[in-house]
Amino acid sequence: MKKLYSLLTVAFLMLFTVQCDVIDSDLLVSPNAVAPDNVDPDLLLNSIQFSARSVYSSAATTGGQLTRMRYLFGSTYDNAYTPVGFNGIYQSAYSSQFIDTKNLIALEDGERGLSYHIGIAKVLKGASLMTIVDMFGDVPWSEALDATNFNPNLDSSADVYDAALALIDQGMAELRKCLTTATADERAQCRAVPRNDLYYGTIASGDNRVNAWLRAANTFKLKGLLNMRHVRNVAAPINEIVASGLFISAPAHDFTFDFSTVDVNPDSRHPLFVGAYAAGVSGGNYMSNSYMNVLLNDKVGVFPNGDPRLRYYIYRQSLVNSNDPAIVSCLGSTPPGHFHPSDPYCQLVRGYNGRDFLVDDGLPPDGTIRATFGVYPVGGQFDANQGVAITASNGPDLGLRGAGFDPILMSSFTHFMLAEAVLTIPGVNGNAAQLMEQGVRLSLNTVRTFGASLANGTGFEMTNAGDDNDVDTYVAVAMSRFNNPPAGSSQLNELVKEYYLALWPNGLEAFNAMRRTGFGVRTGGTSAQAGPLQPSRTPNPGDFYRTLPYPAALVIRNANVESKTSNLVRTFWDARGNDTEFNF
Repeated sequence: MKKLYSLLTVAFLMLFTVQCDVIDSDLLVSPNAVAPDNVDPDLLLNSIQFSARSVYSSAATTGGQLTRMRYLFGSTYDNAYTPVGFNGIYQSAYSSQFIDTKNLIALEDGERGLSYHIGIAKVLKGASLMTIVDMFGDVPWSEALDATNFNPNLDSSADVYDAALALIDQGMAELRKCLTTATADERAQCRAVPRNDLYYGTIASGDNRVNAWLRAANTFKLKGLLNMRHVRNVAAPINEIVASGLFISAPAHDFTFDFSTVDVNPDSRHPLFVGAYAAGVSGGNYMSNSYMNVLLNDKVGVFPNGDPRLRYYIYRQSLVNSNDPAIVSCLGSTPPGHFHPSDPYCQLVRGYNGRDFLVDDGLPPDGTIRATFGVYPVGGQFDANQGVAITASNGPDLGLRGAGFDPILMSSFTHFMLAEAVLTIPGVNGNAAQLMEQGVRLSLNTVRTFGASLANGTGFEMTNAGDDNDVDTYVAVAMSRFNNPPAGSSQLNELVKEYYLALWPNGLEAFNAMRRTGFGVRTGGTSAQAGPLQPSRTPNPGDFYRTLPYPAALVIRNANVESKTSNLVRTFWDARGNDTEFNF
């Protein structure tokens, strides 16, 4: 019901929170405006939480497209995106989340006791602000929320990142006032408890829920610190987080945005389920051949039918491939000369029908044979070789009927991040191999558990016990490769590849990891390559986006912001490799 609460929240807030920002004015108070004292902080917090989810979702989609986790339409990088396409993430952050947070803080008059609300809001604001920097680099900040300044200047991405981390720390300080170990004066500042917490609302209020938010806050910090490892000495603060034990380390701590099966007033099913199942697969909703190829073939010698997670991630509407060139236009053609022999091209096998990276072909009548999202994490169908096409009549009732979730921060992610930190940052405590093994195992078991109600008993489910133990077998293969990397690879590459496979479909973290580690960089031509990312069909697709174009709404409305002149403009922490290393 979380999305249901969120959308109702937005509807209510549209009625009475737009004018809550307090500005000195000689104007008379409008009889139609609701006074700040009458604003419900719970509804305002829910709006903030929902806007934060929107920021994440936009970044996850774009990052997933650039890292080949998702299909990207276009023939070159330049024609794949337009500035208008980024108005949504910009407005969700600045016009909604950040303004609502400012207004929520203004409600505290010393009597309401809103530290719990304010703590959550500041943690989410810091997390979203980091995401905005990860995506765009330099952005307005120090002048951005001044209601009298319509042309705020850009701040350096490093300064904005520092402000984001400071906000998370401030949020944690507010939240600690809500613990039973806090002083009486601090507890008095935390009298109000959010009624509808859209992230950790299933945890009973009290120290457990407060600690859940503190774990999430520290994990957001860990993510930011790891991104900065090339430009800052971050070993000490990372060790401090680990020593505290207060970070997302188990599935019970996972930071997710959950959806339900409710389909009307409003539709609260996972948006990716709605797009793939509610009216049948249509439009440009293709799976990525590149990502499915890694799932199918990276460990094909041990798993001939693909990664144990494949049937949970991807559902096939058909078990066979089309041989009709009117449906698959590239049939019969040969791969471009710049493709490596191991690169997938045009079609995969056994009905895993997707599209290659950066292809701008039209839409043929293939809606009933495309592969699409499975049970994990969008609440779709588990693939047990049904080969049943999704239609408007059967789609809404398939799988978990959309009761999925957004995997924003998962316990497996934390272990992969810590493993990378140990492997690459001198002075960070821990054992990289052990942390990676935990990350892989957590990913497999989380996927298996989530899809168990559909998978178990089909004969195609992932096993984690007995003689035929998929989880242990997979872990053994992954760790063997980590400890003895294949030619052309490295421990870091093997680690990030497993992280990449566990992230589905969180492309934001994949995009960050790609720039931070060089994952996917090709060594040229048909020689060995460091990663499994498919090239574009065009041999010269132009410059890869080190940061994305500024949103049109920012450039058009702000006289102090100009459009970027290059896709190669980096955010401050992206300080390794050469500018054009991903231009393939």
